[in-house]
Amino acid sequence: MVKKIILSLIITIVFSISCVTVQQITPTYYLDDLPQDMIIQLTLDERIAIEDAWASLRIGKIKDALKILQKMDQNKPATWLGYAYTALFKGDYIISEQWFKKVLEIYPDLPIVHYGLAEVYRNQGREEEAFAEYKKVWEKEPDHEWAKYYWELIKKNKTEELLKQADFFWKQNQFDKASEIYIKVLYYSPELPEPHLRLAEYYKNLGDYEKALKHYEKAHSLQPENLNIKEELAESYILKKKYKEAYNLYQELVKIDPENSKYRERLDYIKNELLFIELPRQFYEISSKEAINRADLAALIAVKFSNILGKEKRKPPIIVDIATHWAAHYIIEVTSLGIMDVFPNHTFQPEKTLTRGELAIVLSKLIDFLTEKGYKLYKQFSPDEIQLSDVAPDHFIYQPIIKVLCYQLMDLFPGFEFKPFLEVNGKEAETIIETLERLIK
Repeated sequence: MVKKIILSLIITIVFSISCVTVQQITPTYYLDDLPQDMIIQLTLDERIAIEDAWASLRIGKIKDALKILQKMDQNKPATWLGYAYTALFKGDYIISEQWFKKVLEIYPDLPIVHYGLAEVYRNQGREEEAFAEYKKVWEKEPDHEWAKYYWELIKKNKTEELLKQADFFWKQNQFDKASEIYIKVLYYSPELPEPHLRLAEYYKNLGDYEKALKHYEKAHSLQPENLNIKEELAESYILKKKYKEAYNLYQELVKIDPENSKYRERLDYIKNELLFIELPRQFYEISSKEAINRADLAALIAVKFSNILGKEKRKPPIIVDIATHWAAHYIIEVTSLGIMDVFPNHTFQPEKTLTRGELAIVLSKLIDFLTEKGYKLYKQFSPDEIQLSDVAPDHFIYQPIIKVLCYQLMDLFPGFEFKPFLEVNGKEAETIIETLERLIK
């Protein structure tokens, strides 16, 4: 009898316990503190209420939080934010998104709102949108570990996934499809140079050199020491006729690999293009002149040796007669380096016709300048082998003439005459300067 009574009590207790309603505890999300911007808009009672609702949300008591929120002012953003997180924790993502966006209309920059919205998107599989929202949080709060974690997780997974897809289509020669995916890759990982290079190649093949150039520039900024990227960027600059930029890059390449003949050839090509585009009209007329002047010679030297002379910065002399002259810049450059002289009265006399003797003097000074800078010039003749019949050894132009003849920059006329007072034509001057240019290469 006693055993039956005890068994009956146990059954009654178990049945009673099973009938008790227990609030379900759901797994919690990360929940940040309420922002002060919202708190200060509330009354004291509302602050206490929202803090209680927040405490309930943190431990997963969603129903308790919801009851508190329903008793609050329904026009307060703090209430809306509570509803947004309550819906998120319940898995009502559509409702949650609506509430978060309602809060954003009032507070567009609050990290707690963007983080909640990111969670909504992530749980819906909307990774691109989630990525953007996590990024906004992390940019505002760099120490927000949860936002950083999910941002980096999506970044890693999506980058790997999309790269595989893009590479597959690229290998299948489906370049349009591949390029679309490479652009998506850069949305997640803009620091990767490879997608930029693929896109640059794609646009270059399409003839869209402007877009190709932008991607080569970006790839170069990411890997400035990569010689292949540097060369591709230089070639893109050439296609866009940006010769100065191309010239600078090929100068860097030649400095790194001075034995590379391709780099030197491209440098010479760019140099010629630069000269063609940027030189004044009068420069192109020099070679056809029957008699050149001092300004013409200054321009020839400054242009042909621009790589060397342009590196030297010295105080220019006072010159009073070249202010409006087309070759003023070149004249200042060669006179500041002592390659050509200014007369004692501070004139250059740019239109004064040049003689062979004057050319020999300038060439002699240019040779000395180049030698001082470490350039090697090899004489073709010894001074003892040269005879002059029309210039005495004690004449001030004798030694300059002998020097230029030793390097075979200028020639003698029959009878060992140099004819120092003979005018110099443009073709002769250009050939002499170009010969000296080749001698130092």
